[in-house]
Amino acid sequence: MIGKQTFDWRAALQQLADPRAWVSPRHKRFWLLVAVLAYTLAGFFLVPWIAQRQIVAAIEKNLGRPAQVEQVRFNPYALSAEVRGLRVSEPDGAPLFGFDRFYVDFQLSSLFHWAWTFREIRLEGASSDLIRYADGDTNIGRMIAAIPAAPATDEPAPEPEPEADGRRVRLVIQSLAMVDFNADIRDDSRTPAFATHVGPVSLEAHNLSTLPEQTGTHQIVIDTEDGGRLAWGGSLQLSPLQSSGHIAASGAYVTVLSRYLQDAVNFTAGESKTTLNLDYQVGSHADGGIAVSVDQLELVLQDLALRANGDDTPFLQLPQLRLAGGHFEWPGKVVRAESLTLSGLDLRASRNAQGTLSLAQLVKAKAPAESKQDTAAVAAVSSVTESEPAAPMADWTLQLGSASLQEGRLRFVDKVPKTPASVTVSKIALTAKSLSNAAGAKFPLSLGLTLDSGGSVKADGTFSVLPQPTLDASIKGSDLAVAVIQPYASEFARVRIDGGALGFETQVAMPSIDALAVEGNLSFAGLDVRDAADGKRLLAWRQLAVDHYAYRMADNAFDVSEVALSAPYARVQVNADQTTNVQQLLVKRAEPAAANKSGDKDSGASTAVTIGKISLSKGSADFADRSLPLPFATHITQLEGEVSTLSTTSRNPAKLRLNGQVNDYGVARIQGKLTPFDPTVDTDIRVLFRNIEFPDLSPYTVKFAGRRIDSGRLEVSLQYRIEGGALKGDNSVVISDLQLGEKLDQPDAMNLPLGLAIALLKDSDGKIQVDLPVRGNIDDPQFELGGVIRNAIVQLITGVVTSPFRFLGSLVGMDSEQFDQIAFEPGLSEVPPPALEQLSKLTEALQKRPNLALEVPGAFVAAPDRAALQAQRVTAQIESAIEALRAGKSREQSRTVLQRKVVEELFHARFPDDSLKDLQAGFRRPPPDDPQGKPQLDESAYVSELQGRLEQAEAISDADLEALATARAQAVVAALTQSGAIAAGRVQIKAVETAELDQRGWVVVKLGVIKAPAP
Repeated sequence: MIGKQTFDWRAALQQLADPRAWVSPRHKRFWLLVAVLAYTLAGFFLVPWIAQRQIVAAIEKNLGRPAQVEQVRFNPYALSAEVRGLRVSEPDGAPLFGFDRFYVDFQLSSLFHWAWTFREIRLEGASSDLIRYADGDTNIGRMIAAIPAAPATDEPAPEPEPEADGRRVRLVIQSLAMVDFNADIRDDSRTPAFATHVGPVSLEAHNLSTLPEQTGTHQIVIDTEDGGRLAWGGSLQLSPLQSSGHIAASGAYVTVLSRYLQDAVNFTAGESKTTLNLDYQVGSHADGGIAVSVDQLELVLQDLALRANGDDTPFLQLPQLRLAGGHFEWPGKVVRAESLTLSGLDLRASRNAQGTLSLAQLVKAKAPAESKQDTAAVAAVSSVTESEPAAPMADWTLQLGSASLQEGRLRFVDKVPKTPASVTVSKIALTAKSLSNAAGAKFPLSLGLTLDSGGSVKADGTFSVLPQPTLDASIKGSDLAVAVIQPYASEFARVRIDGGALGFETQVAMPSIDALAVEGNLSFAGLDVRDAADGKRLLAWRQLAVDHYAYRMADNAFDVSEVALSAPYARVQVNADQTTNVQQLLVKRAEPAAANKSGDKDSGASTAVTIGKISLSKGSADFADRSLPLPFATHITQLEGEVSTLSTTSRNPAKLRLNGQVNDYGVARIQGKLTPFDPTVDTDIRVLFRNIEFPDLSPYTVKFAGRRIDSGRLEVSLQYRIEGGALKGDNSVVISDLQLGEKLDQPDAMNLPLGLAIALLKDSDGKIQVDLPVRGNIDDPQFELGGVIRNAIVQLITGVVTSPFRFLGSLVGMDSEQFDQIAFEPGLSEVPPPALEQLSKLTEALQKRPNLALEVPGAFVAAPDRAALQAQRVTAQIESAIEALRAGKSREQSRTVLQRKVVEELFHARFPDDSLKDLQAGFRRPPPDDPQGKPQLDESAYVSELQGRLEQAEAISDADLEALATARAQAVVAALTQSGAIAAGRVQIKAVETAELDQRGWVVVKLGVIKAPAP
């Protein structure tokens, strides 16, 4: 029987209390104590010491950057580690990144969760300098590039081992925090360099876990310069991925962006404020896809002010931009928002004197190198897009409930006119609703605005964008002041617009981009245009009304129902210098280039224009002629009439009827028919003046014949018919009771025997009736009130004055348009034989007109005359040298050999640095009969080339050209006067001038006619 044994606790405790039991190596407890002490010492002292050095060594080895760590702590019992004072620098000592404290607390509970579990991970005082250099590289990029590459090996890389159970790493972080992170960002690739500061940045996350269905929370706050802040908070589940939360941001982000873009734009942004709020949800699908949705997105931009560089006044001010109710879905591809509102937008724009818009100057021009890079990039993108077409817009759903502009203002100053034009559009209200990218969707549109100069415009309608733009809208303008165009009108005429208001109602329909149709009505009231110098009225009307107009792009037609002009007025005056007030008012402008004129002609098919009727009522006009010895003025009133249908597509003539009163008792009447857009087809116009007091016309008779008219009455009936371009006129003049007045000394009056003419023409009733049939081309006759006889005389005199040499030629049977032209061969001053015959005929004509004299200019054309003189001089030098060689009894008498020798010597003297052998090499070629034979020198071509270069180098001065021109003039004078038929004083030499070439390339000397000097 075994007895019962009991444990003696007292003896055991006494044994443990015995120090010899702990210090004796023969006891296990000794080695347990040693292990505990070693673990403690290694954990608290050895591990931090090694870790501190290994961290520094690893960073410097792998990153190639100096590093330092102030302190490393490790608690082997709490399994926590702490690193303090980590700093990594650039090789030049500039800071790269670092932190004040990094703390990790690992939990032994990982053994129970089968997951890496951290009670706390905390980063404090982290900082980083992020730099983008001028060449586009970054300090981080350079640091990564410095990491040594893995050693090359022939063995294939091992495939990664799959995670246990096919799942990701199991990780639990109970608390993750980043406190007081700051980053300094600099971009040296911008000019000037951009710099900003981000921080402090804080992050707090709790219960982050990769374990299934474990949800944590996080909160991130990022502060930026100028008080900006972004706050991002919400929940986060990593397995499967699920996250939701809210993001709120506010700050002067536009200001920062403006500073960043200063090398690309010529404007800066003031201290605006941007606010962003949104709710989001992110989740993963079973197939691995990610779903993202954003709701309640609201973006507000306040107090935006953009200023052009060097200008204190903002060109754009926007008190508020608000985007509300934003929503985004992925992969549903949905983007929508409830509203986008711009409140109080104020935009200032201008155009400088060179025609460049100020807004176009807000973006800086790129350097050529950048432009080439952009071109290459565009080409690369184009090649990709051509091979891989982008997804159609139909893949996305884009919706915007309403877009509106409220209380907008546009101010535009145009400095192209000498007097800058200023237009201000205020109270702009623009709204578009139900916007989307749905095909065929139509969107309501409304617009309202007022012009500070006067008037308003309103528009309402609908438009669409896809599949093609369409528009259906009504537009109404009221009381639009025409004076706003004053600066532009002043560019063309010296006038002042004192009144005028435009109103219209228009309906615009565009079912497709090539089917525009516009119709409506228009009124133009109270126009008052005055002379800017004296303030007198020039043009006015009470009302111009268009009751209906329509334009149809499909038919390329513009139709006007009726144009009614009420109480129009015009003032026309002939000034003392025989110019008109209209000519005087017009501003001379540079003619457009001929290329532009020709290009305009081919601008496409002309628009068919039809005007149903033009009516005129209660019109008046004033006409004055102050160029006459006795100033003349008349007043026309009660002008009434109409013009029937005018059409560019019809050959049916329009009917014309106009009636008016001249002065107190006279009558003016115009009636008939005409084809206004092609009057040569069918025109029949009758102009009738009745009961016109002839004394009123004395100013014209004095100027024409130097005689007053004491009494008489005039009736004129002018009837013109044009058929197929041929003019037929059956005109008559009846003068009653004509009595001549005194004769006045009028230097320009013609000396006509009026007394005899009147005596022959006046009948027994005291009337003179003359029928004046006219035939000819409509562009030739110039009819005046004085009658056809005076016209014939005027036309004769005008023809003689304007074409004196044609008149002189007719005296001697010469019918030549070039009777005044003597042609010389370039470089020569000898009159050629054909010209001698022409000068002989001219001498004969001058004998018949002894009061005429000729002017002969010295003339030259620089290029051909210079080339001819160069050739003459070089040829003369060559001939002189050849003759000298022959005179010296040169052994070689062959002209060809002598010419080559002379030319080579002259060439060598002129061009000592040019090798004759090198020049000869270019003229060596095989004989014509033996293509494979030895190359021989083509002497003729060779010598010709040398001589040509000598000619080009020969200097011909302007004085040489002027001497040639003078010699030509002297030769002409000699040919005219050598016979003695005309005196030398009747042929005068003018100054030297440049001339033109004829078709043969000869220099043309043009003669002139003047009054012969008194003997």
